[in-house]
Amino acid sequence: MSDTEATAVATPPAVPAIVRTVAYFIILGLSALVLLCTGLAPIWLDAELSTKVVASGGVFTAVFGLIAGGLGVAYRPTAAANQPAVVLPIADDGASA
Repeated sequence: MSDTEATAVATPPAVPAIVRTVAYFIILGLSALVLLCTGLAPIWLDAELSTKVVASGGVFTAVFGLIAGGLGVAYRPTAAANQPAVVLPIADDGASA
């Protein structure tokens, strides 16, 4: 095996699949709710309050993304339960000696 090849190693996830799946759908629903609120706030609220709602929506969206990323949420409905993640080989551009 050369230095540019990589191999896939199947390691079990630290967070159970059911927890990741539940978190995915909860965060998806909350993100849709935040999107709806931040989209309607400028229409229905005065300028000062709508600015605060939109800014708060940005914070909530960032927190949801942080939680999902921390749990390793990646929704792949076609992936087999025991299928390891794909590891791509590192391309050798010839620059290294």
